[in-house]
Amino acid sequence: MIKTLIVFLYLFSATFCQAQTKTETDLYVAGYRNEDFNTAYLGFIKKKNDSLYFFSNDESRYNAMSLRSFEKDTLGIKTKLSVTDNKISLYYISDKEKTDYHYFKVENAEFTIDQVREIKGKRYTAELDKVSMIPNRDLKIQREIYFLDSSNVEITYTYSLNNKIIYSERETSNLEIFAPDNKVFFSFYDGELNLYNRLYQLTNLQKDKFSFVHYAETKKIVDVYTLNSNKNPEINASNFKMCWDRRPNEYYNFDPDISYTHGNNALLKRLIKDAPSTKGNGFITIHFAINCEGKVGRFGLEQMDAEYKSASYDPQLIKHLIQEISKITEWNLPKKIQTDTHRFLMFKVTNGKITEVWP
Repeated sequence: MIKTLIVFLYLFSATFCQAQTKTETDLYVAGYRNEDFNTAYLGFIKKKNDSLYFFSNDESRYNAMSLRSFEKDTLGIKTKLSVTDNKISLYYISDKEKTDYHYFKVENAEFTIDQVREIKGKRYTAELDKVSMIPNRDLKIQREIYFLDSSNVEITYTYSLNNKIIYSERETSNLEIFAPDNKVFFSFYDGELNLYNRLYQLTNLQKDKFSFVHYAETKKIVDVYTLNSNKNPEINASNFKMCWDRRPNEYYNFDPDISYTHGNNALLKRLIKDAPSTKGNGFITIHFAINCEGKVGRFGLEQMDAEYKSASYDPQLIKHLIQEISKITEWNLPKKIQTDTHRFLMFKVTNGKITEVWP
């Protein structure tokens, strides 16, 4: 895919030039590639007059492209460019593949490196609607970032229901900071920094809080982080990482579907063992990701009554189910799988007890 992006940009090259002095140009940041999967990638564009300037993270090289007469077919590759004040989209279509790239105009927020250094050694917490594009309605999810130093962070996800913590997971990541035109962007990654990492723009930096702006699922997302003097409470935080920063594949996109290797009867028996009871009748749906290593994490929750309306069940039962699901490793994953997968389990509640599980 990296080769695809390089070839794609090369086809429209007009000239290469060395980085220039700062001018009053519009700066755009990469949001995602391929709207179906929202794959993260690193990149910036400067728009000036009738030209776009693609440049590397250190601004050492530019790739200039004229906006005039852009739509064309070059060597069998169909291309299209869409430019508005707030978004730039590039489409690349050949007989073998289709790729699209989406850039968004950056926020007008400038900071000095000294200001950014103030967050070192501190913990900040934000409340998220969901994580890793996993569906969620009922869980309260908090993401804590602990800036260990200028290049390393510890990230903890804490899942709560009715003010009771039911699960948490932790990971460590490397941190890279970019500052084109004094606009500050963070990227979190494992191992070596590569093309497919998401860029988070730092905005609203104050003494006790800041915001990250990024783009996923075709929209702008603003996460507000507040200084947290103490570590978030957690329960036996597990170690879990997604393999890719993108929308996970669906379990039914594989042949056969990704499922528990011993079947649903064995799965139900395993999950309801010592399970607390609750009240009512209805359904509990627990969403989760299975990473490329077969490990489970990144949870979401939807609770419904027998008429499929929003409901609420005992948090102790939800806690039990999520913790037991997190321990499952027996998935019929394809050999050498390199993607993450979204899976869910829907439990039927009959007179306060789990009686069935789908799919």
